[in-house]
Amino acid sequence: MDLIPVIGEALRMVRPRAETKSIELQAALPEEAIISAVPSRVRQVLINLIDNGVKYAPAGGRVTVVATVSTDGDDAEAVRIEVTDTGMGIPARDLPHVFDKFYGVRTKATSEIAGTTFVVELPLVQTDAHPDHPR
Repeated sequence: MDLIPVIGEALRMVRPRAETKSIELQAALPEEAIISAVPSRVRQVLINLIDNGVKYAPAGGRVTVVATVSTDGDDAEAVRIEVTDTGMGIPARDLPHVFDKFYGVRTKATSEIAGTTFVVELPLVQTDAHPDHPR
Protein backbone atom coordinates (compact mmCIF):
# COMPACT_ATOMS: atom_id res chain seq x y z
CA MET A 1 0.00 0.00 0.00
CA ASP A 2 1.07 3.59 -0.59
CA LEU A 3 1.27 5.35 2.77
CA ILE A 4 1.00 8.90 1.37
CA PRO A 5 -2.74 8.86 0.55
CA VAL A 6 -3.43 7.28 3.94
CA ILE A 7 -1.60 10.13 5.67
CA GLY A 8 -3.67 12.56 3.61
CA GLU A 9 -6.91 10.85 4.71
CA ALA A 10 -5.87 11.00 8.37
CA LEU A 11 -5.07 14.71 8.06
CA ARG A 12 -8.43 15.40 6.39
CA MET A 13 -10.27 13.55 9.15
CA VAL A 14 -8.57 15.52 11.94
CA ARG A 15 -8.68 18.91 10.14
CA PRO A 16 -12.14 19.97 11.48
CA ARG A 17 -10.96 19.57 15.09
CA ALA A 18 -7.73 21.43 14.29
CA GLU A 19 -9.67 24.29 12.73
CA THR A 20 -11.72 24.78 15.91
CA LYS A 21 -8.43 25.61 17.69
CA SER A 22 -6.83 27.43 14.73
CA ILE A 23 -4.13 24.77 14.64
CA GLU A 24 -2.17 24.48 11.41
CA LEU A 25 -1.70 20.97 10.03
CA GLN A 26 1.48 20.59 7.96
CA ALA A 27 2.89 17.65 6.04
CA ALA A 28 6.27 16.98 4.42
CA LEU A 29 5.83 13.82 2.39
CA PRO A 30 7.60 12.02 -0.44
CA GLU A 31 5.64 11.32 -3.62
CA GLU A 32 5.33 7.66 -2.68
CA ALA A 33 6.04 5.42 0.31
CA ILE A 34 5.12 1.79 -0.27
CA ILE A 35 4.74 -0.33 2.86
CA SER A 36 3.29 -3.73 3.72
CA ALA A 37 0.50 -2.94 6.16
CA VAL A 38 -3.23 -2.93 6.70
CA PRO A 39 -4.41 0.51 5.46
CA SER A 40 -7.27 0.85 7.97
CA ARG A 41 -4.94 0.10 10.89
CA VAL A 42 -2.27 2.53 9.71
CA ARG A 43 -4.93 5.21 9.15
CA GLN A 44 -6.26 4.73 12.70
CA VAL A 45 -2.77 4.95 14.21
CA LEU A 46 -2.13 8.17 12.28
CA ILE A 47 -5.49 9.65 13.27
CA ASN A 48 -4.76 8.88 16.93
CA LEU A 49 -1.30 10.47 16.78
CA ILE A 50 -2.38 13.55 14.82
CA ASP A 51 -5.47 14.00 16.98
CA ASN A 52 -3.32 13.80 20.12
CA GLY A 53 -1.12 16.52 18.63
CA VAL A 54 -4.18 18.69 18.08
CA LYS A 55 -5.46 17.90 21.57
CA TYR A 56 -2.24 19.01 23.27
CA ALA A 57 -1.17 21.87 21.01
CA PRO A 58 -2.21 25.32 22.15
CA ALA A 59 -4.69 27.35 20.11
CA GLY A 60 -2.85 28.76 17.10
CA GLY A 61 -0.27 25.95 17.30
CA ARG A 62 0.92 23.48 14.70
CA VAL A 63 0.95 19.72 14.12
CA THR A 64 3.40 18.40 11.52
CA VAL A 65 3.57 14.99 9.87
CA VAL A 66 6.86 14.08 8.17
CA ALA A 67 7.42 10.85 6.27
CA THR A 68 10.83 9.85 4.97
CA VAL A 69 11.98 6.84 2.99
CA SER A 70 15.51 5.59 3.59
CA THR A 71 17.63 2.67 2.47
CA ASP A 72 19.92 0.77 4.81
CA GLY A 73 23.22 -0.93 3.92
CA ASP A 74 21.39 -4.01 2.58
CA ASP A 75 19.27 -1.89 0.20
CA ALA A 76 16.18 -2.54 2.34
CA GLU A 77 13.86 0.45 2.41
CA ALA A 78 12.30 1.81 5.58
CA VAL A 79 9.66 4.46 6.08
CA ARG A 80 9.80 6.74 9.11
CA ILE A 81 6.78 8.79 10.17
CA GLU A 82 7.14 11.63 12.66
CA VAL A 83 4.20 13.48 14.16
CA THR A 84 5.25 16.56 16.09
CA ASP A 85 3.30 19.38 17.67
CA THR A 86 3.84 22.65 19.48
CA GLY A 87 2.21 21.32 22.65
CA MET A 88 3.54 20.96 26.17
CA GLY A 89 5.53 17.77 25.54
CA ILE A 90 5.98 14.83 27.87
CA PRO A 91 7.89 15.45 31.11
CA ALA A 92 11.19 13.54 31.32
CA ARG A 93 9.96 11.59 34.37
CA ASP A 94 7.11 10.13 32.28
CA LEU A 95 9.10 9.15 29.18
CA PRO A 96 10.04 5.65 30.42
CA HIS A 97 6.32 4.88 30.80
CA VAL A 98 4.79 6.14 27.53
CA PHE A 99 4.38 2.61 26.15
CA ASP A 100 2.98 1.16 29.38
CA LYS A 101 -0.64 0.06 29.01
CA PHE A 102 -3.11 2.64 30.28
CA TYR A 103 -0.36 5.02 31.41
CA GLY A 104 -1.33 8.66 31.11
CA VAL A 105 0.72 11.74 31.82
CA ARG A 106 -0.98 13.58 34.63
CA THR A 107 -0.04 17.17 35.25
CA LYS A 108 -2.05 20.26 36.09
CA ALA A 109 -1.93 21.15 32.38
CA THR A 110 -3.34 17.77 31.24
CA SER A 111 -5.93 17.35 33.99
CA GLU A 112 -8.56 19.25 32.01
CA ILE A 113 -7.95 17.40 28.72
CA ALA A 114 -10.23 14.42 28.20
CA GLY A 115 -8.72 11.13 27.09
CA THR A 116 -5.18 11.54 28.41
CA THR A 117 -5.08 7.96 29.70
CA PHE A 118 -4.89 6.48 26.19
CA VAL A 119 -2.38 8.85 24.62
CA VAL A 120 -0.08 6.11 23.29
CA GLU A 121 -1.84 2.84 24.01
CA LEU A 122 -4.18 2.75 21.00
CA PRO A 123 -1.48 3.21 18.36
CA LEU A 124 0.73 0.63 20.09
CA VAL A 125 -2.00 -2.01 20.24
CA GLN A 126 -2.97 -1.48 16.62
CA THR A 127 0.61 -1.68 15.39
CA ASP A 128 1.22 -4.87 17.37
CA ALA A 129 -1.90 -6.42 15.83
CA HIS A 130 -0.40 -6.46 12.32
CA PRO A 131 0.48 -10.06 11.28
CA ASP A 132 4.00 -9.05 10.16
CA HIS A 133 4.81 -7.21 13.40
CA PRO A 134 7.83 -8.81 15.14
CA ARG A 135 6.80 -10.37 18.41
